[in-house]
Amino acid sequence: GISVGKTSVLAKAAFEVTVSHLLAAAESAETDTLEGVTESVIVGNYIPMGTGMVDLMVNLRALKNV
Repeated sequence: GISVGKTSVLAKAAFEVTVSHLLAAAESAETDTLEGVTESVIVGNYIPMGTGMVDLMVNLRALKNV
């Protein structure tokens, strides 16, 4: 199925057979790093892509002359 190639517990559970994936993960004490898009959406974190990945650098000396 879809979840075969996924290593994240939450990513597997998001696509197929949620209960069995979560139970198997709990039985084997698996952890999830919450680094993927699916996992981030599930737990309400910002997704690791898009405009949220921009750092803004401001030249404060240049702003003083404006």
